[in-house]
Amino acid sequence: MKVLVIGAVGTTALTIKMLHKHNFEIVGVLGHDPLNKNRVSGLNDLRTLSKELGIDYFPYQKINDEDIIHWGKSKVPDIIFAVGFSQLLNNEWLSLAPMGCIGFHPTNLPAGRGRAPIAWSILENEKAAANFFLIGSGADDGPVFVQESFDITKDDDAESIVPKLKEAIETALNRWLPELKKGIFNPLKQDESKATYYGKREPCDSLIDWNSDASSIDRLIKASAKPHPGAFTFCKEKIVTVWKSRINN
Repeated sequence: MKVLVIGAVGTTALTIKMLHKHNFEIVGVLGHDPLNKNRVSGLNDLRTLSKELGIDYFPYQKINDEDIIHWGKSKVPDIIFAVGFSQLLNNEWLSLAPMGCIGFHPTNLPAGRGRAPIAWSILENEKAAANFFLIGSGADDGPVFVQESFDITKDDDAESIVPKLKEAIETALNRWLPELKKGIFNPLKQDESKATYYGKREPCDSLIDWNSDASSIDRLIKASAKPHPGAFTFCKEKIVTVWKSRINN
């Protein structure tokens, strides 16, 4: 089974490693190479990993550009894994591989579809999960192949969740990839009655409102922690970034 991988971050790299571990033929990796690397949280240079594993690599800025799609077509993939990037694949991508495109999302789908899922999960006190699903026309609404949930504690922040998420991804893929390799392709439809959506978060959303209660401020700081830009406030007209917080009882 020929696999093409598209992505930009650590979860993309881990997915590549897991596919390699399970002996899938990875015919190419498309890695995000943005003009402003500081605007992509947790950006991972997939070029080095691809070279180590002997996989063809090609950088992109806009995934739906014709030259990028042409490169993807030239690899003749059976299936595409699009993991860890926020751009939406157009219909040409979705119909390129016979088995379709597999997406990834780190919330307890169908809850928490949409943007900035880790930050919102912390802000809303929600559970998180590693999901691999078949990409369709909507946002994170395709049928799910595998879901591995994990808890977010009151002490977790966006940085401390990363090891938990990676462990959930490994568990999920170790469970599902052997089935996929056998040609078992039976994702479960999401329950639309339980669907919720998260919106895009802008840098200004991390401004601390000191009139909020302590719990809300604490969650905002934790949700904005690395790899995000950090929560911030002003002191004598200067921006002060706040990375850590703790509520003393």
